[in-house]
Amino acid sequence: TTDMIAASDTGLSSVDNITSTTLPTFNGSCTNNETIALIIDSTPTSASELCSTGNYSLTTSNVLGQGAHSVTISATDLAGNASSASLALNITVDTLAPNQPATPDLTAGTDTGSSNTDNITGNTSPTVIGSCTDGELVKLYIDSTDTGASYVCATSQYSMTTPSILTDNSYAYTITVTDLAGNESAQSLSLGITVDTVLPAAPTVDAL
Repeated sequence: TTDMIAASDTGLSSVDNITSTTLPTFNGSCTNNETIALIIDSTPTSASELCSTGNYSLTTSNVLGQGAHSVTISATDLAGNASSASLALNITVDTLAPNQPATPDLTAGTDTGSSNTDNITGNTSPTVIGSCTDGELVKLYIDSTDTGASYVCATSQYSMTTPSILTDNSYAYTITVTDLAGNESAQSLSLGITVDTVLPAAPTVDAL
């Protein structure tokens, strides 16, 4: 069986054979002086290589379409005898970005004050939550800037805490999701959060 190289296997995993690359490269071992040919979906391609180092590397010669594909190789010796096709490597090409995710929500525990739903907080590192698709990578943005905070979705929920201390101000929180093939969605609609750590002025009591 042939193998897709890590550089072609995009996304969170470089070994899951799910990729956004439409011209992936495959490699493996071979016998010197044999010609290795690449076969996609049982159809021979023009990609071939004369084995000279005990290893081959072949890039698909035609753009692969969206969806599942079967990848095999064959070997032809100096006498022109061709082997049968190898066992198949099943890959998936996915070039479609996920749908725009839903707006994140501030957790009740970090939405301090008289209301835990008004998105006004004295917490300088608030936490946001929301729903997601298992296996996708959720990334947190503040004012359209990637914060570096991310979460691999599990149990269809994510939770991310602001990685830096915020000063008193208003902020726009958004997220993106990246699928198994490495395609990233557009940013979600924003959640407006106001951080306010200033204590109120002390009340006064008028003399009688």
